[in-house]
Amino acid sequence: ARQCQRISPTQGPCTRSALKDKDYCILHACPACGSEKAMSAKLCPLHASTDPAMWSASQLKQGLAHVGLDTLGYVDKMDLVRQARIHLCPAPGNAPAGRTPDQVPCASPQQSPPGSPHKGVDPARWSIAQLREALRATGVDMSH
Repeated sequence: ARQCQRISPTQGPCTRSALKDKDYCILHACPACGSEKAMSAKLCPLHASTDPAMWSASQLKQGLAHVGLDTLGYVDKMDLVRQARIHLCPAPGNAPAGRTPDQVPCASPQQSPPGSPHKGVDPARWSIAQLREALRATGVDMSH
C-alpha cells in the first residue's frame, strides 16, 4: 500500500498507509473530498470554511448579523449552526462585496416556499427549484 503523503511541519512525514485511491491516510484525508487535512482537523481548510458546524460561535454570530438576524436569544452553538444553514450565511471572510447587512434579505423559516400556498414551511423542505428561485429573487448569483 502507498504511504500517506502528509508531511507535518512538526512531526515530519506520516508513516500510515494511504486510503485506497487517496493520497492520505484516514487521519489526514478530508472525509468530504479526500484532500489533505491536519490530524486534529475534522475537514480540510476549504470544507471547514464552508461548513457552519466548523465555524466558531463568534464567526456564526458575525455571519448571522451579516444577513440581518439578531443572535441575542441563541445560547447553543448548534442553534447558531442551524440558523446559519437556514439563512445561507456566507463563510467567514466571504461576505458578498458591496452588500451591507440591511441589503441582504434574510429568509425566515416561517415564510412559505416560492409558489406554495402553505405558510410556515421550513426552507430545508423546499425543492431545489424553490431554493434557486428564492436565491435568484434575493440577487444571489447561482452561476458558480
